[in-house]
Amino acid sequence: MVKKSYILLAAATLWPAALSAVEVETTAGRLGENLGSTTATELVVRGTIDVTDLVFIDKQMSQLLSLDLSGATIVDYSGERVLGLTSHPAATIPARSFVGNSLTSIVLPANVTAIGDAAFAGSAIKSITLPASITSIGVGCFSSCTALQSATIATANLGESTFSECTALQSVTFTSATAVGDGCFSGCTALTTITGSELATAIGARAFHSCSSLEAFTFGDGLQTIGDEAFAQSGVKVVDLQPCTALSSVGSYSFAFMPAVTDINLGAVPTLGEGVVMNCPNLVNFVFSSTATAVPDYAYAGNAAMDTTNMFNSDITSIGRYSLSGMTQVSTVTIPEGVTEIGDNAMERLTALKRINVPTNVVPALGENVWSEVEQGLVTAYVWDSLLPEFEAAEQWKEFDLVGVTPSGVEDAAVADSGLRGRVVDGVLLIESTAKELAAVRVYAANGQLLAAAAAAGLEAQVAVGHLPAQALVVAVMMADGSVATLKIANN
Repeated sequence: MVKKSYILLAAATLWPAALSAVEVETTAGRLGENLGSTTATELVVRGTIDVTDLVFIDKQMSQLLSLDLSGATIVDYSGERVLGLTSHPAATIPARSFVGNSLTSIVLPANVTAIGDAAFAGSAIKSITLPASITSIGVGCFSSCTALQSATIATANLGESTFSECTALQSVTFTSATAVGDGCFSGCTALTTITGSELATAIGARAFHSCSSLEAFTFGDGLQTIGDEAFAQSGVKVVDLQPCTALSSVGSYSFAFMPAVTDINLGAVPTLGEGVVMNCPNLVNFVFSSTATAVPDYAYAGNAAMDTTNMFNSDITSIGRYSLSGMTQVSTVTIPEGVTEIGDNAMERLTALKRINVPTNVVPALGENVWSEVEQGLVTAYVWDSLLPEFEAAEQWKEFDLVGVTPSGVEDAAVADSGLRGRVVDGVLLIESTAKELAAVRVYAANGQLLAAAAAAGLEAQVAVGHLPAQALVVAVMMADGSVATLKIANN
């Protein structure tokens, strides 16, 4: 029934051009009958509606720019075929129901729980709010809405390609925990601001691919996964995953081909996909995951500004194919102690390489052409003296200028030069350097027996010695620059 306050409707047949803003109360399937005119530019609907009313708005109201359905309730429909189906569920905006529509503004019904595939794709909507009541969003729901400038999101799940290719979208606000679907914001080249990004619980494959104007993204402690190419070719400058204590995996090429990124810290994520930070030309400050046990294929390939200081952790056992390929500025590489294999072409085209430290207990197995285009004869490789004959007999390794190092015969001046200090506290040997970065530590008994060993990075190292009998320890410390120094420490 049309209320008295809507008397403008009675004049619509005489002066349709004057009718711009209309409020109407209706029941499902009778919107057109109750409305009486299709010339409104603004429409507020109250009461119940169904899919036939939504189709009427889309097909018959070509001049409509603003639609407010906040006072309407979508009920189920069963009858003649509409939008290809004979039945439509309640609380749902059907798939493709407003494709390419001229609407610039819409307020969704309060009871809506689902929006179908491509429901508003290519429409003229300028802003949208997705309430928490929505539990299902179809593929490409708002894709290619090239006038869309802002979106506020309270729903717990964003579907695949929800806002893909919305090239005018500038700002997004998350108000609650949200899983961002595959390709959700892919190609949103104007996107500059994401408020509440720390609320993301999952970031799908290519979710922010090619968001070239997006310079900042805060990763929160509720984030569980990051998909393949999630931020590839985006404009993000700093990636810090340290707060992400629940993060289980980062997909392949997730932070690759990012021209502006300067800082990446992979926190403690255990699983990394290939090419994770590949071809980031301005990446300077990098910290590898503290829990990952393998450097993936193509991990750092092509990063011309990055050094090797924090590329590994002490738990690494393998270095993948092409992982350091083309890092032309790298002069020193230290292989973690536990590494047993290095993949094909892993360190090809390291044309500035001068020194490689290999404080491993075994000679790492090599794939093909590990140091292709590197003049290995001009590179000094420091290995433990006990393994020197094996390195000299091993293919590819023997091409280096091999130097064996031991804890004996090292001048005390090396200790002073490196600023080394060592002490045992509660069964842990603490090694500190005030000058040179550390690469590895080996602990020997006075008779030369190897007792313990650990890889190191930065200016500090720790080795468990509480299980050893009280005795004098000889500690050999290999520096990142290839030099070796020794300390004599009492383990009481």
